[in-house]
Amino acid sequence: MSDSGMSDNPPEIYEAANKATLNLLPDKSRQTYLKQYESFMEWCKTLMVKNNIEISKCPKLIAFLKKQNVGYQAKKSAVFTRSDLSRFLTEAPDQDYLMWKVCLIIGLAGACRRDELRKISINDIQDKGNMLIITIPDTKTNKSEYLR
Repeated sequence: MSDSGMSDNPPEIYEAANKATLNLLPDKSRQTYLKQYESFMEWCKTLMVKNNIEISKCPKLIAFLKKQNVGYQAKKSAVFTRSDLSRFLTEAPDQDYLMWKVCLIIGLAGACRRDELRKISINDIQDKGNMLIITIPDTKTNKSEYLR
């Protein structure tokens, strides 16, 4: 939101709104977002200093960017089918792909997010003879999850 929309409000309300907005960012992506935002703001300052251009006052540029976005379709990631996964588990040689197979099974059985799967260490796996108990650390819900 631009400063012009907040000009009638006291500075403390503006500051409180900024803090509330920052709290909406997910913890895992907050640092990445802030780094990219700071980079963008630095670019805007460079544009202003070197070329005397204030990007917020370029209605033609804003209209152009909006027009460029019309009809934009995000690219969808390829998705493995059940038969793709089954074929991989049965046909891929264990000597080359055992770790990937284990990750696949743990990820599917526990419905793990990639970050949760990445954080599992050997210390999180207990061998009980006829079963493995896997503790999934640092879940999104902040509760330890167990796979049996």
